[in-house]
Amino acid sequence: MAYSSCTLLYPNESVVCWTVCLPLHYLSISVSILTGIPVSDKTMGAINGEFTMAKKKKDRSWVRMVSTESSHVYYTEKNKRNDTGRMELKKYDPTLRRHVLYRESK
Repeated sequence: MAYSSCTLLYPNESVVCWTVCLPLHYLSISVSILTGIPVSDKTMGAINGEFTMAKKKKDRSWVRMVSTESSHVYYTEKNKRNDTGRMELKKYDPTLRRHVLYRESK
């Protein structure tokens, strides 16, 4: 836990009242009370080291690929951002034992 010392003043005077050593989250609360400026939860989380990292969007999704010459199906991942249209791939079909065209289906 991080500690910080602060000097507290009376509101309308330049006389030092006392100096204290407090954990940072207590310090921000006391500063909020003294200044009248609210401290948000986001600021409190950053002070305590509890804020989370930004999460990226899920650009990849599972798609179903169906053989054009048989009923064989397999699943693969597709990047929706790079490949907006339907995918077509030549892959090995184990039922026909040769390479055939596979198309993306819903």
